[in-house]
Amino acid sequence: MSKQVPGNWGARCATCAFWCGARSLDLYRHYVTVDSGAKGRCSIGGMGSDTTLMDENTQCCPHYEKWGALK
Repeated sequence: MSKQVPGNWGARCATCAFWCGARSLDLYRHYVTVDSGAKGRCSIGGMGSDTTLMDENTQCCPHYEKWGALK
C-alpha cells in the first residue's frame, strides 16, 4: 500500500535529498509517494550509514535537507 508524505511535513527521510529509497512526486511536486514501510539507504551516512536502511518516516537525522524536486 502506498502513501503520500507532504513535502512540508518536516524532516522525514522520504522528503530528504539524501534518502535513496523508491519514491515519486505528485503532479504539483508537493507530495512524495512511497510504499508504506519503504526503506532506503542514507547517502550522507548521517544517522544511518551506507549499510543501514532508513525507514521512509524516520525523522531524527540532523543532516536533513529537503529534496530539491519538492516545492
